[in-house]
Amino acid sequence: MRNATLMRLRYTGRANPGATRARNTPGWCMARRILLVAALAVSFGTVAIAAEDSPVPIAVLDFGFIDSSGEPQDQSARHRALLSDFMASVRRDLERGGRFRVVDLTCGDKPCSLDSTQMQDVLDVARRAGARFVLVGGIHKVSTLIQEGQAQVVDVQTERLVFSRGLSFRGDNEQAWQRAQAFVANELLDARFEDTPHAAGK
Repeated sequence: MRNATLMRLRYTGRANPGATRARNTPGWCMARRILLVAALAVSFGTVAIAAEDSPVPIAVLDFGFIDSSGEPQDQSARHRALLSDFMASVRRDLERGGRFRVVDLTCGDKPCSLDSTQMQDVLDVARRAGARFVLVGGIHKVSTLIQEGQAQVVDVQTERLVFSRGLSFRGDNEQAWQRAQAFVANELLDARFEDTPHAAGK
């Protein structure tokens, strides 16, 4: 993606043992790229999405996850399960809402992921698959009680960012993740997609 602005999940809080460990995991590497998405044009303006007679095709990539809380126990398997349920629920709710039709993207022989595929390549695959939009995002466990994240949507036709929402939730159990998932899905179902300008380097 030419001249793309790289948006990163914020790394907050004091340094702790988990922070160094997190930086060396695939999840951390993915998070460095997960919220990538920027406008290629230099001018920005409102983009009105025309009313559709049928659900709009959207590709939903699995969100990235990083844990820099420094908790001693290894919770990677539990977090993979929570994230898997989170993504399945987002896809289900988007389709049930009637506004979108979820399109599966395959890069090579497995689902597309920003962990292993450049955003421009994902957009190319999405275009060939007939998707109008691509949803990407990431979640960062900052501490035992606090998690932060971001959800972003790119217009495949214009290669512009048209939706960006931050999320912050307390807790690290099924109920907390379900509340975060419902927030993301509801925001997408209610959103009026617009071009979102970024300052370089932000």
